[in-house]
Amino acid sequence: MLLKIKLFLFICLLFTSVDIHSQFKNSTQEIRSFRNIKTDYKNHFQDSSTAIKFADEYLQKAIVLKDSLRIANGYRLKINLDPEGSKTLNFYDSIIKITKDLKNEKFPTLAFFERGNYNFKKRKFRKALDDYLDALGYNNSPNKDNMSFLLNQNISILKLRIDENKDALNLIRECYDYSLNKNYNEISKETHLGVLFNLSEAYRKNNYLDSAKTKIKMGKKQSKNIKNELFYNLFLTLEGIVNTQDGNYSEGANKLILTQEFLSKKGLIDELAVNSYYLGMAYLGLDLEEKAVSYYKVVDSIYGVTNFIQPETTESYSYLIDWSRKNKNLDKQLYYINRLMEIDSSTFLDYKHFNEKLNTEFDIPLLLNSKQLLIEDLKKIKRTSYYFNIFLTGLTLFLIFIVFFQFYRRRIFMKRYEEIIKKDNKVNNKSDKKKILKDVSSEIESKILNRIKKFEENEEYTDSTITLSTLSKKLKTNSTYLSAIINNNMDCNFSSYLKNIRIEYAFQKIKTDRRFREYTIKAIALESGFKSGESFSKEFYKTHGIYPSFFIKQIKKELK
Repeated sequence: MLLKIKLFLFICLLFTSVDIHSQFKNSTQEIRSFRNIKTDYKNHFQDSSTAIKFADEYLQKAIVLKDSLRIANGYRLKINLDPEGSKTLNFYDSIIKITKDLKNEKFPTLAFFERGNYNFKKRKFRKALDDYLDALGYNNSPNKDNMSFLLNQNISILKLRIDENKDALNLIRECYDYSLNKNYNEISKETHLGVLFNLSEAYRKNNYLDSAKTKIKMGKKQSKNIKNELFYNLFLTLEGIVNTQDGNYSEGANKLILTQEFLSKKGLIDELAVNSYYLGMAYLGLDLEEKAVSYYKVVDSIYGVTNFIQPETTESYSYLIDWSRKNKNLDKQLYYINRLMEIDSSTFLDYKHFNEKLNTEFDIPLLLNSKQLLIEDLKKIKRTSYYFNIFLTGLTLFLIFIVFFQFYRRRIFMKRYEEIIKKDNKVNNKSDKKKILKDVSSEIESKILNRIKKFEENEEYTDSTITLSTLSKKLKTNSTYLSAIINNNMDCNFSSYLKNIRIEYAFQKIKTDRRFREYTIKAIALESGFKSGESFSKEFYKTHGIYPSFFIKQIKKELK
């Protein structure tokens, strides 16, 4: 989820609103005439049909005098009357063309910047990014650093949109440092909150959840202090998402529910879609499938209105397709498959990671299985008419198309498999950034680490009932000490530590134990200490980039 650029557009409008004047070549009467025209334009600004006449007069006068800067101003007068108009892009193109070689303090930088904002609103993210980069290249403003700050902030937001998350984080950190150095947290608090929000989002999307939590906490406090309801709700939404990603499903769901109505009322549709996706994930984690599906449907309905969806929310469709299949709703199953193909073919040309993401969620065996199920369901329907036969043939051809369409993506999936087989590095739970614990002596820490080692060697972690409390008793310590030692030595919390060693256990067993490979995914999950096949599959994918079913299948193929 990303913060709308509205705040920054507002800042930029203030920044760019200063009238741009050249050294006048004409008489005092001509200067007054330009000023008079512009005064009339401002006085009639609310009446666009009258104001446009003054804008045209201003522009025509500038063209006659061949005054490039005033021509640029004339086009901007027309743009301001209809920022979303059909000719807006042409006006920006004209401004850039006539000012590109002037090396002026503000042109063509402002034109590139504003055209970037226009393209961003139209969701033409790559074009917007190019415009912002051009604006940086031409930036020759007296307030150059501030303009660069605004441009870099917008560029980082765009990079988050197109899943270039590492680059985005580096830029946003620079913007955050600039904001602090300029004391924006005191003199321009809303500007600083915008930067802080985007930094929190960048940490989240790079999976630095602890850093995200710290910045979110700061953002909520600052938003509350200045009574900014918008930012408070955005930070609260982000906090709910991070809670959900961290496995705190109940807490995450509660926070996300609190902000649903606010996002809807404010028309923050993109944020509402991401909120709904993570609400679905939270309810799925709480085994409330019907509620989860209802929020995944919200994601789909928003896509239907906007024809846009953020990459991280596309997983909604995997659950909706599966849910339709389980409920034997053929129409819906086909609808969601078709929706997914529509997204793949037209929506994500700007997202270089999308194809890889889609491939990991919908591999060829899954599509073939879906095809077979659909055909079997169709056979049960008692129709013998000509139209039924046409429908069945069309459906079969459609699914065959999907299978072949996905075939080339399988290479990427196979590449991941080959990489983890070659790598075959066991999970290293020990942290290179070990610190001296204040409340735990090194002697006690060493003893507990030795007990943890025996705990791992005896594979006692495969007991799904193990908790921090029960393990601390077993290791003859308390949960506070154990938690601190695991965090310090394993560089993760207790829950992540258990998941890591269980996944590594399952990985090695699948690779080396023929009998183990014959188990169902659910059975492997239970044997490894997980409570469900679904949670195991998700964690396996998160660690190795492929699902266990695919891994087992490829191991069997190679052994044959």
